[in-house]
Amino acid sequence: MEKIKEEEVLLTVKEAMEFLRVSQSTIYRMIKRGDLKAHKVGKKWLMYKKDLKEFVERGGKATEG
Repeated sequence: MEKIKEEEVLLTVKEAMEFLRVSQSTIYRMIKRGDLKAHKVGKKWLMYKKDLKEFVERGGKATEG
């Protein structure tokens, strides 16, 4: 069986909340503002774990550009 690479791991909003230690409304607000990269799949928002780590490394700031 092939191991999933960290950059391929997708997190749900609930998992992102736990990872960043913020509320659900904060996650949705950060998605809306463009602070977090997120992908809507059906009715769910999913985020790559690597993108959340990069967000933390930037000090919680959106990417420039």
